[in-house]
Amino acid sequence: MAPVRRRPKSAQRQRCSSAVSSGGDVQSTGRLHTVEDLDVMHMAHKIVDSTTRRRETRREAIRLEYLSLMKKAQTEITLRFGLSQKRISTGHIIRRERLIALLNRKASIESIMGKCVQRLEKACVATAQELLFTVNGRIMDLDVISGP
Repeated sequence: MAPVRRRPKSAQRQRCSSAVSSGGDVQSTGRLHTVEDLDVMHMAHKIVDSTTRRRETRREAIRLEYLSLMKKAQTEITLRFGLSQKRISTGHIIRRERLIALLNRKASIESIMGKCVQRLEKACVATAQELLFTVNGRIMDLDVISGP
């Protein structure tokens, strides 16, 4: 089956307008067109045009509504993400400050422990020297008593 070839709309309109201007019947493709037929065709074109305009208007409205909803969703996502990030970073700051405080406390305790160990070491050395001095003194006393 061969495809049907249609005439461009401009050719159809010219044919209709020539029929109206002649004021009578025009034979085209084997059919007679009266003024009433042309009026019906003109109304059909108006209906198609108005339908097309309404459809395009509705499409544009839907497109604008879609863009508006997308922008609103994007803004809400960004806002919620920002709040979440702020809440997370606030939690991180609190934990970091607590960790710093604990590390400072640990350093302080280690410093005190180091000083205590140094005092203990000095006390042990002093005690060892006293013990050594005492033992050496006893040995000398025993050597004096046992005689040469």
